[in-house]
Amino acid sequence: MAEPVLRSDEGITLIGGGPVSPEDLAEALAFAPIWWRPMAVRIARSRLARSRKS
Repeated sequence: MAEPVLRSDEGITLIGGGPVSPEDLAEALAFAPIWWRPMAVRIARSRLARSRKS
């Protein structure tokens, strides 16, 4: 079984794959204050890995 990619004791707002209006994001964050955007995390990790190779 794969390891969880995120653990939290609080609700999590997951943004994945499409645009999010400011109003929708505000509403989601009111219920789940931690937000996570998987694609942004993957991009940041990829850039970090490339920069370390240079």
